[in-house]
Amino acid sequence: MDNKNRIKVSFFMIFIIAVAVFISSNRFEEETMVCGTPDFISICGNTLDENQKEGRKLFKILCASCHKLDKKLIGPALGGIKRDSISFFNYIVIKDTITNNYHKPNFKQLSIQNTNEILLYLNN
Repeated sequence: MDNKNRIKVSFFMIFIIAVAVFISSNRFEEETMVCGTPDFISICGNTLDENQKEGRKLFKILCASCHKLDKKLIGPALGGIKRDSISFFNYIVIKDTITNNYHKPNFKQLSIQNTNEILLYLNN
C-alpha cells in the first residue's frame, strides 16, 4: 500500500471513530435524561408554562453552575424545595429576616417575579 492510500485509510478511520463517538454521546444523553433534569422538559409528562420556562432560563444562567435539581454539586440539590416565594426571594436577594440566612453570592439583579419564576421551575 502506497503512502496516498495509507493517508486516505487513516482519515477514513478517524472519520468513522469521530462519527461513532458523536452517536454514542447522543445516546448517552438521551438515556440519562430523567424527570427533573433541567434540560428535559416533557419526559415526565410535565410541560412548563411561560413562568416556569423563564425560571428554567434563569436557573440555567445563574444557578446551574453550583446547583443541580436532583443531586448535590457545589451547593445542595434544589429540585422540589419547600419555600414560599417571599422567603425564597429574601434568601436569594437580601438577608432572610426569618432564618437570618442569605445566599452567597446575592443576586440583587433579580426581582421578586424572577425568583418566583425560578421557584416555580424548581417545584415543577
